[in-house]
Amino acid sequence: MFLINHFQLYDATGNELCITAVNVNMVDLEYFHPKTTPDVPINLALRMSVSIPGEVLHYCASSHRNDRPNIKISK
Repeated sequence: MFLINHFQLYDATGNELCITAVNVNMVDLEYFHPKTTPDVPINLALRMSVSIPGEVLHYCASSHRNDRPNIKISK
């Protein structure tokens, strides 16, 4: 599977893609953007964005921020 992160997309196209997702552990909105989370793969950010808590199985991913313990995402 080909994985591309936010920085690689920005470097290749010059476009800044911003994806939002809800962190259900911290009850907070997360922003995935080339300036804030350049190493997060786009497919992972999209899976977090379209997940529906309580409807599908989930697993915890390491947070991109040092002050956040983890992020639950759909599997």
